[in-house]
Amino acid sequence: MRHLLPLATVLAALALPGSAAAAALPALGVAVASCETGPGVGDRAVGFGATMPGAPGASVLAVRFTLEQRRGSGGWKTLRVRGWERYERSADDATGFVYQKRVERLAPGAWYRVVVRFRWTGAGGRLVKRATRTSRACRQPDLRPDLAVLSVTPEVLAPDRTRYVVRVRNLARTAVQGPVRVGLAVDGVPLGTEGVPLLTAGATADVVFEGPACLPGGSLRAAVDPDDDLEEAREADNVLSLACPG
Repeated sequence: MRHLLPLATVLAALALPGSAAAAALPALGVAVASCETGPGVGDRAVGFGATMPGAPGASVLAVRFTLEQRRGSGGWKTLRVRGWERYERSADDATGFVYQKRVERLAPGAWYRVVVRFRWTGAGGRLVKRATRTSRACRQPDLRPDLAVLSVTPEVLAPDRTRYVVRVRNLARTAVQGPVRVGLAVDGVPLGTEGVPLLTAGATADVVFEGPACLPGGSLRAAVDPDDDLEEAREADNVLSLACPG
C-alpha cells in the first residue's frame, strides 16, 4: 500500500496576557479536538489541542507536537511532519498558552496521537519547568476490502471428474468495486479462474469449477484475487490449501 504523507496545519494559537484572571488560566493537557474518518483521503483528519498555564518566573510558554502512528498490534511509531520539529512559543509575559494543530490525509487502518512537550522559560531563556503529555488516539478504520477463501467442497460427478465449490467472502465493511477473480488448482494443476461480479460488505459467494478428481495424497489450492489486483486490509487469508479427501 502507498501511504500518503500527513499534511499538517495550525488551527489556532492563543496566548493569554498577563492581566488574565487566574480562574481563566487553562489546565495543563492535550486533547483530541476532532477525529474525522471517511473513505476518501480528504475525509481523514485529526485535530489536537494543547493547553498550559503560566508558572512563577516564566515569561515565555512553548509547546512542541510529535505525531505518532500505530498499526495493528504493533507499537507507536513517530511520524515526521514538516514544521513540527520546533517549539511553538507564546508572546512574552503570557500567563497561559493554547495551541492547536490539525493533521490531514491520514492513512486508513491506523491510530494517531500526539506527544506534546511543554516548556516554561524565564529571563535570558532560563528553563523554569518542563512537562510531557500524551493525547488519546484517533482511530482511522481500515475501509479496504478483505477477501478470504472459506472452504473448498468437492462433489464427485464421475470416477475421474469432480465439481469443486469454492466459497469466498468479503470480511470488510466496504464493498469490492469491480469483479473479483478466484482460482483453483488440483494437485498443482490449475483449473483456471472464475469471476465474481460484486462482493458487498460481508457478502459470500460460491464459485464452481470442474476438473479431475482430487486423489488421496494430492492437494487443493484455492485463491481469491490470485494476481493481487486489489489492495486489501489483509492478504494472508486469500489462499486456502487443503489435502485431498481420502
